[in-house]
Amino acid sequence: MMLLALAMYQVFSPDIYSEKTFPKHCMEFATVMSCYFYFCHMSERWQGCNDYVRRAMEDSCWYQYSSYVQRNVIMIYVRVFNTQDYPMALGLFKACYDYYVGSVKLAYTFFNFITLKKRST
Repeated sequence: MMLLALAMYQVFSPDIYSEKTFPKHCMEFATVMSCYFYFCHMSERWQGCNDYVRRAMEDSCWYQYSSYVQRNVIMIYVRVFNTQDYPMALGLFKACYDYYVGSVKLAYTFFNFITLKKRST
C-alpha cells in the first residue's frame, strides 16, 4: 500500500517532475496499480472457486459413501472452508476488491496530506 502511495506521489508531485523521469514514473504507477489490482482480483477469484467447491460438497450426499471417501471429502472441506488470508501479512487482511479500493483511497489521502503539508510550510 505504501508503494502505491509512493508511486502516486512520484507521478503527481510537481517537485519531482522532470521530462526525462515523467514517463518512467507513469509506467511505475501503472505497473503498481495493475499488479495490485491483479493480486486482489485473483484472490477474489480464488475465494469464489473455494465457495463453489464448498457449496458443491454441501449439496452432495458424501456422508452416504465409504469412510475413505468421507475422510477425503472432510480434508478438502477443511481446506476450502477458511477464507484466503495471507500468511506473510499474519492474516491481517483479505485481498479483495474492497481492500483494493480502500488502499487506493488511503494512498490518495496520504498524497493530499503530504501536498497540503508542503503548502503550509
